[in-house]
Amino acid sequence: MRLYHYTCGHGRDGIVADGCVRPNVHPYLRMLPPLVWLTDLDVPTREALGLTSTWLTCDRTQYRFAFDVSDDSGVSHWPVAAHHARLPRAVRDLLESGGALPTHWYVAFHPIACPDG
Repeated sequence: MRLYHYTCGHGRDGIVADGCVRPNVHPYLRMLPPLVWLTDLDVPTREALGLTSTWLTCDRTQYRFAFDVSDDSGVSHWPVAAHHARLPRAVRDLLESGGALPTHWYVAFHPIACPDG
């Protein structure tokens, strides 16, 4: 399956330097380990991805990294991961509101190597 990670300029610089996308702690998901966010949307829509930049001023859809992931890659569909993590409904509602399309979200709890890195 082809998945994408979108990021801003300074995020891109770190990914290129490291050769991978490293997991980060999400401020609403501190009860979970750090994670990498991915999507199956090849064209970014800020609202659908939940990257509205309400709190940040950078354009988190400026750069795109593409990954081909297999079933055994450790990448999980967000609705499944959220269910298994037993996230409170209020937390999911906060993340998945405002035009977000969580059925297009995927997560990994480990670094995702860049194809050419």
